Amino acid sequence: MAWFFGKKEKAPDPVIDEINALKQQSHTTEDKLTSLEQHMQKLTRLQYKTSKSMEDKLDHLVAKQTKQQSKTSDHTTQHQLVSHLISQIDDMDMVYNQLSNDPQWAGLLEKWIESSLKTLATIGITETIQIGNTFDPSRAEAVETIPPTGQHQPFEISAIHKRGFAYADGSIYRKAQVTTVKEEDKS
Repeated sequence: MAWFFGKKEKAPDPVIDEINALKQQSHTTEDKLTSLEQHMQKLTRLQYKTSKSMEDKLDHLVAKQTKQQSKTSDHTTQHQLVSHLISQIDDMDMVYNQLSNDPQWAGLLEKWIESSLKTLATIGITETIQIGNTFDPSRAEAVETIPPTGQHQPFEISAIHKRGFAYADGSIYRKAQVTTVKEEDKS
């Protein structure tokens, strides 16, 4: 037999229960704060990586835009220079044709024209048509035609009024304006 001496169940102390409840709430709040802190650290790292990635992309875009603007500017400047040089060649050709009976001026103009053509060739622009070539509508415009003679064959270029020019890749910068020989009448 077992003896039970005055074991009475004590009534729970409300203050201790409240302290235990507060401890439990404190632990729960602490766990939530720790979890929140970890999430904040992850979000901060993610935001840093995202902003760094965006910054790199923006830097790349700015560099690309700057390079493209520079290219466009260079291309526009080159185009203007080429147009100006070709215009000068046209003017020299016109003067040369008028002064062909003066050998001193004709010789000087020939040198200037050759020098200008060499300058164009250094940047990859060359003449497309020569007298005696067969007419090609993709490279020249016929502004005048003459009847066939013993000297020239049909469709042959007999005179160049304005020179034609093409880029090194073959694309046309400007078509030549030429005089061609008519096709023989078959009547």
